[in-house]
Order: sequence, then C-alpha cells, then structure tokens
Amino acid sequence: MKKSTSIFGLIVILFSLSSCVTMNQVEYGKTFASHSPIEFENEDVKATLTFNNAEWVGLVIESKSDNVLQFITDLSTFTASSGNNSKLVPEGTKFIDAKNSVPPSAIPPRSRFQKSFFSADSIYYSSGQYGGWSSEAWIPNSLAGTTFVFTYKINGTDKYIIFSGDKSQSSLPVQSASLGTVIVKETYWNFLFLNSVENRRKVLFDKAMVEAKNKYGENIELKNLRYQGDWNAASLLFYFSMLGFVEDATLTADVFPK
Repeated sequence: MKKSTSIFGLIVILFSLSSCVTMNQVEYGKTFASHSPIEFENEDVKATLTFNNAEWVGLVIESKSDNVLQFITDLSTFTASSGNNSKLVPEGTKFIDAKNSVPPSAIPPRSRFQKSFFSADSIYYSSGQYGGWSSEAWIPNSLAGTTFVFTYKINGTDKYIIFSGDKSQSSLPVQSASLGTVIVKETYWNFLFLNSVENRRKVLFDKAMVEAKNKYGENIELKNLRYQGDWNAASLLFYFSMLGFVEDATLTADVFPK
C-alpha cells in the first residue's frame, strides 16, 4: 500500500513539474487596420496624431506661441466609441508605473514636442515562472466615434488638443492565402533555468523561418504561431536536485507571402 501511495505521489509530482516547465502559447496572427494621421490647429499650436501600430500613438506638437507651454501629461486620454475612457501614458514609463502621475513637460516657444503613448488599460501582469508585464492592442480597427484628448497650459489657462477619430481614414490590409505550414522541434536541456522562455521561443522561430524560406522562398512571414512545450522524463535528472529541466518543444506556424 505504501509503495502504491509513493508511486501515485511521484506521478502527481511529475504532472506538477510538467505544468511548470512548458511554454505553451498560441499567437494567432491578428489583422489590424492602418489609420491616416489626424491634425489639429489653433492659435497656439499645430498638432498631429499618428498611429504607429495597434498599441502606440504618436503625438507631435509644433508651438506657434512666444510663450512657454506646459504639456499636462496626466490629462492625456482616449475615449472609445463606447464612451469608456483610458489614460494615455508616455513612452519611457515603466508598465508597473502606468497608473501613477507623470510630471508635466515644458514646451519652449516655437519649438517642436514629440511623444508616443500607450493606454494604461492595455497592460496586464501574468504570474508564474514565465509571467511579467505585457501589453495588448487597444486601438480599434475603426476609429469612428473615438476621441483623443491632450492638454497644455499657457499663461495659467488649460487648453485642449482634441483629435476626432472620425477624421481618420481606416483600412484593413488585403488578406493573402496561406502558402502552407511548417513544424519545427527542439529539445532543451535547461540547466539552472538559465534558458528563458523568450530565448527558447526565438530559437524555434528562427528555425521555422529557415525551413519556411527553404520551402517557399525568401519573401515570406510566419503567422498563427503555436508553441507547445512538453515535459521530458529526463527532467528527473535535474529536478530532484533543483538544477533545471528538460523540455520537448514544438512550434507550428502558418506561412504567408509578405
């Protein structure tokens, strides 16, 4: 009876360890629209809002004033078509500090001010061995009904730079048909846990790119990445002394023309 209990306990441990070492993840290729820039101008400034991708907007302010302007960073917001507001956070801010106050910036007379912003509501924290801070897309494919607001102070008065999403032209890229699928495998002996999940995925991705180019030519890209990491029994050699683990990893990816 004791022997059976010990075997059962070992099986439980093995499954527990398996869940700790895998790098399972699906990264489906999402299609995001491109948006034309939006312009704003008043007696003090000329401003342009650009869309770098689905996670960042770029703001350029050209001062026309002989006075110093104070850009009020904390009053930068995005309002979705649903009416929900989110704070816009400037580049250089750590994700963990996204909800905190950011000091204002001075814009000298007749100068150019430039910053990129992400949404404070687009970041999240994942726990676990491979956790950490990440961001996700927040700029919708259609900007209809959306508003971006930035604030500056001049001579003690707050003024607003307001960009209406209705003024931007949005378009989705033409979809191409998949050329095929590649599957690559690799076994990792992760001694002392030094080989990060990001590095292991990169090795698989690079290997998949080489195989895809050999099959379909140079002008290709990989989408719909499916990472699978399975615990290898050889991990017993590491785990019982807490020295690492062994993982059988697989990447399956669809190949598309650029």
